[in-house]
Amino acid sequence: MHPHLYTDAKQAACGDIIRQLYECREEGGWMFRILGGCQDIDKQLGKCLRDERIDRTKRNQEKAKVRNQKKQEAWSNL
Repeated sequence: MHPHLYTDAKQAACGDIIRQLYECREEGGWMFRILGGCQDIDKQLGKCLRDERIDRTKRNQEKAKVRNQKKQEAWSNL
């Protein structure tokens, strides 16, 4: 199961793959999906979302380091 795909960040990073998956599921029908017809696109989407999550995690860690340094400086000045 994928996380919410309607956020702007997800659409910017993986929007083309998301649209391809929706089109595949619409055109293929339920039997096509059950037999794994859209599985390649689904795997691409999983990889794209994972890469986006890893990038987001790295950015958040960098922001947290800066925030913690500012806190330490503020506490040391007291």
